[in-house]
This record gives sequence, structure tokens and C-alpha cells, in this order.
Amino acid sequence: MTDTTDIKALREAALKATAGEWCTDSQHSVIADAGLNANYYVAACSGPDSKINAKFIALANPATIIALLGQLEAERQRADNLVLQVNTQANMREKAEKERDWVVKNYIRVTNERNSALYEVEALKAKLANPVVLTDCTFEAVSHMAHWYSEGECVAWVSGAEYVKKQILEAGFTVKGDL
Repeated sequence: MTDTTDIKALREAALKATAGEWCTDSQHSVIADAGLNANYYVAACSGPDSKINAKFIALANPATIIALLGQLEAERQRADNLVLQVNTQANMREKAEKERDWVVKNYIRVTNERNSALYEVEALKAKLANPVVLTDCTFEAVSHMAHWYSEGECVAWVSGAEYVKKQILEAGFTVKGDL
């Protein structure tokens, strides 16, 4: 009995059936004890298994059927709840796996970016470790090299070299050589 319509029909039939405790007489019949000495014959069985059939019918009385249907419905509800829990857990697991994949992907990306930045920093440190080499740019050296320039042009040359040295130092580089 799997169809809810069959279960509903069986419950309705059990509710409409004769109430009371069912038992067998010493022969082949099922009696419903309705109280106050009101016993009703519910079923009469015949054939070689009539006593066994009568005993079965008495045990399958309306109260027993209603109780069994209640247990069946409770177990079905329990099964439905378990299926819902399993589906919820599966959805949560799937979400967690997606989040984990996102975290791993971003961890790899950030790690790669960090490594690239570290390599870049090391390359810059290597450049900074090597000082910028400037030739001697004192007034005397410039006037000696460029003896055809005027004194004002030599002063301008030295001032320009001093400015370049200052800019190089401000950029974080070291300068080798006197200006």
C-alpha cells in the first residue's frame, strides 16, 4: 500500500468499522465487543483455515489498522525529513566546495602576485645596490674639459649636475663619484 489514496480509504474504512475490541469465538467467527453485552459478529470464516483467518481478522481490527497507519505516516514523514536534511547538507556541501575552490583560486592568485612583487623588489634592490656613476663635475673639472666655455656656462653645467645628483638621491639611488 503505497498510494496515499489507498491509505486514506483504509483509514476511512477503519473509522467507519464497528468499534470495540475484536476477538474470535471458539469457532470460525470474529466478534466486536461493543460493551454492555452488545457483541456483534463482524466476520464469519469458512474453509480449512477458518480459525486462523478469524484470528487474523480479529487482530486486524480498526484500532490496530489506525495505529499502524499512524506509524506508517510518521515513518514517511521521518523519511521525508531525512531526505530534506540530506538535500540541505548536499547543498551546503556544494556551496562550501565552491567557496573552497574560490579561496584556493584566490590564494594561488595572491601568492603569484606576491611572488611577482618579491621578484620585482629583489630586482629593484639589485639596481639600488649598484650606485649611479657620475663623472667628476666640479667647476675645475668642467672648466678643464670644456676650456672653450665661459665661466657662466661652466657654473650652469655644475649646477645642472648637482641638480641631477639631488634627483637621483631623492629617487633612492646612490651616487658614486664627486660632482
